[in-house]
Amino acid sequence: MQTATSPIDTRSQAHPLAAHQVLRGVDLFTALDDKELRRLADFTRQRHCPRGETLLLENDAAGDHLFVVAEGEVSVTLDGGEGKETILALLKEGDFFGEMSLVDGSPRAATVRATETTRLISLRREDFRKALRENPDLSWTLLTELSNRLRHSNRKVSCLAHQKVAKRVASALAQLFEERGIRLRDEKGRRCVLLRHRPTQQHIAEMAGTSRETVSRLISAWERAGWLRDEGRDLFLLDEEALQALQ
Repeated sequence: MQTATSPIDTRSQAHPLAAHQVLRGVDLFTALDDKELRRLADFTRQRHCPRGETLLLENDAAGDHLFVVAEGEVSVTLDGGEGKETILALLKEGDFFGEMSLVDGSPRAATVRATETTRLISLRREDFRKALRENPDLSWTLLTELSNRLRHSNRKVSCLAHQKVAKRVASALAQLFEERGIRLRDEKGRRCVLLRHRPTQQHIAEMAGTSRETVSRLISAWERAGWLRDEGRDLFLLDEEALQALQ
């Protein structure tokens, strides 16, 4: 049975400022002031991972470290059986993982691998829990992040239920946005891509080889997920990565 390698390599004491700067850019730690961040950084360790290294394995016994991506990128995947894997997320600098097992002590929920040369910063359970006790706002930020990740997973599962047809519809929409889309910011200042005078749902259905009813259902689902916004004959793409992930 394959096992992930040890999460601990070297102490970050040689570069405490670097660790502090990384933690400052992590949404989870926005509730901490500069002094608290520096104190927390003193307890971190660093790990350098080559591309392809397995960092965590799905169903492995719970670890006792939270990991922050300082440099590089890692993938979070689920085993779909028969050698197939589903990528749940790609995490880059400032993202973190390992928090679920850290909180509930359950086995690892997913496999994490380095998709490129990566540097991680790790924090022990004891130090993380101490920070939670000392900073109630940090606990609320953690709950918010867990909720956001659960919503993302639910959307992913919903799409997988219609994987084949959803892939075709997503590819058709991606083609339209690429060929005719206009990049801009919406009224909330968010970056998006606008498709003016979009084709009818029947036309999109013909492009994707499915029914108009299916296209209508998928676009409505993606609107609820926050990926698209349909306004008459104008269609806004609010999350390019989500649409690309379906192709």
